[in-house]
Amino acid sequence: MIPILIYAHRTARGLAAENTLAGCNTCIELGVDYIDFDVALTKDHILVVTHDITLNPDITRDEKGEYIKTKIPIYSLTFEQLKRYNVGKIDPKSKYATYFPDQVTSEHATIPSLQEALRYVKEQAPYRIKFQIELKTECPDTPPPKVFAKIVHQTLLESDVIDRCEVQAFDFNYLAALPPETQTSYVTEGVISLTNQVTCWTPFEMDVTEATIRQAQAKGIKVVPWGYPEKEGTEFNEKQILKLIEWGVDGIITDRPDKLKQTLLTHN
Repeated sequence: MIPILIYAHRTARGLAAENTLAGCNTCIELGVDYIDFDVALTKDHILVVTHDITLNPDITRDEKGEYIKTKIPIYSLTFEQLKRYNVGKIDPKSKYATYFPDQVTSEHATIPSLQEALRYVKEQAPYRIKFQIELKTECPDTPPPKVFAKIVHQTLLESDVIDRCEVQAFDFNYLAALPPETQTSYVTEGVISLTNQVTCWTPFEMDVTEATIRQAQAKGIKVVPWGYPEKEGTEFNEKQILKLIEWGVDGIITDRPDKLKQTLLTHN
């Protein structure tokens, strides 16, 4: 049986502060196959690792240590300004905190640049870890596909990781704008007919079926579903995970790579 690849969603946010260097360290310690980064652009066009196009009040504290009250757009801040905010601890009063009871606080975590995060992992990991880079394209200030794709591709080239990255997006136009040698992953939510030419397909795990998995794999496309605690009510939907394993997915994107690792050991 071909091993199922373990993708650590948002740097294993079920265990460590999401999209941070502390989270990267947790991923390395667990020995995951891929670390998942989401990226957006700052006002000065620095690619930074963040899932949200705004600073998230549920996880962001200001220089006084207070959780922010309003959502501040990432694109309205320079990278230097962004570094003033701490994203290492979930607000315990938030609903968001209920999804991740085992997350370990990182008191001094800031949003890293993509280059910074890639360099950190390359320096710290004792093995050749891979990366999944998701482009946040819904921001009103997002450059057009060709411009954004060029910035991302150049960053991956400069970081010398182009051969171990999958670049993913909900908007296929951004994937199509990347050079043909780039490994691309089309991320979807909802039932779709997969007609695009990509390396990988990453559907929401509750939408995928054994039939759609087989159809994609028959086209030579890797299938790697993702979980969604905010919609499923749990950070690790074991019932669905077991189905995915039985159906023969190529990988699973999860907030709890530790639980996935144990499940794979038990059921494979």
